[in-house]
Amino acid sequence: MKILINADDFGLTKGVTEGIIKAHTEGIVQSTTLMMNGKATQYAIAKAKKQPSLQVGIHLVLTWGKPLNNDLAILTNKDGFSNFQNQKKSFIQKN
Repeated sequence: MKILINADDFGLTKGVTEGIIKAHTEGIVQSTTLMMNGKATQYAIAKAKKQPSLQVGIHLVLTWGKPLNNDLAILTNKDGFSNFQNQKKSFIQKN
């Protein structure tokens, strides 16, 4: 049996991205999923280009941050954030 270890939330922050890169280069992570609306998306893309052995997919995000498309009024609140956010406040959104 083969097991694929995937690290979620690539691009959420620079710290999360660095942790995933380290887990890939020094550990067992083989793939990750990129949050296109994360705080460090462009940073993560640049890092991924330097790690061709890291498989990168897309992370479908429905409960964090702002949508990439502004034409989603039914899905967002007055501030443009998802109506489906977790009930607990995220420390990332506060920073």
